[in-house]
Amino acid sequence: MADWCELQSILLILADQIERDHLPVDTVLSRLDDVSEMLGMIIALQDVSIDDNIVESLRSIQHRVHLEYAEEELSSNVGRPRLEIPAAALRTLVLSGITIGVIADMFSVSPSTIRRRMTEEGLRKSDRYSSIGDEDLDAKVLDIQRHHPNAGCRMMMGHLRSRGIYIQRFRLMDSMRQVNPEGVMMRRLSIQTARCRQYSVPAPNHLWHIDGNHKLIRIEHLWRDVYENILDLLYTIFTQLEIQGLLNPGEEIDLFALHRCFLHHIQHHLQSF
Repeated sequence: MADWCELQSILLILADQIERDHLPVDTVLSRLDDVSEMLGMIIALQDVSIDDNIVESLRSIQHRVHLEYAEEELSSNVGRPRLEIPAAALRTLVLSGITIGVIADMFSVSPSTIRRRMTEEGLRKSDRYSSIGDEDLDAKVLDIQRHHPNAGCRMMMGHLRSRGIYIQRFRLMDSMRQVNPEGVMMRRLSIQTARCRQYSVPAPNHLWHIDGNHKLIRIEHLWRDVYENILDLLYTIFTQLEIQGLLNPGEEIDLFALHRCFLHHIQHHLQSF
């Protein structure tokens, strides 16, 4: 059983070790916690009261040692204080495909800081890519192209991601060339890049441009994408049926048959788009 003599002996030994051996601050804190616990046990078992100055002195010593320990931690690191970035949030953002620059802006740090945190956590950008073989990838791409024959690289990437498949862009381009090289060539030939008009003016602000319906260009692009990726295939099918005499737009029965057979497919394509 602990008594006053033992407590006094422990305090003297601790003071002597601090003076001679320069004990680490965390060790001193641990010893002081043991002394406080022993003092509480003596008071409880022997049912005695002690001077409040002793308790206050012990608390004061613990407080001073805590301050010294905190200063030692702050002074041990060189440079600016470390910016804490939650590892779980960083992992979620990286695996979601968000670029390092965007993540750095979200945490108000530099991209190099994000790269260091990724190295510390063992994160790589390649971790987000799915482990799918070339043959399986070709089968997925071929299945999507059956329903969306005019889908390009970006649209195909969106279809794959909607199915939970994340791959590199170069792998997708190689797969599309392997599965349907003619379609890749036709899309390349059909791309019409608009050439920007060049102006020559004698001075700044000499020529003013009146804004018209240019703001509607996004809507026009949307309708173009809807037509190329959804309506073009169905339009071709209906036109061929009409040319071969299998479809008469003036007959209500034929129109009902079209709605009955193709309305579900059109809705499915729109939802996947």
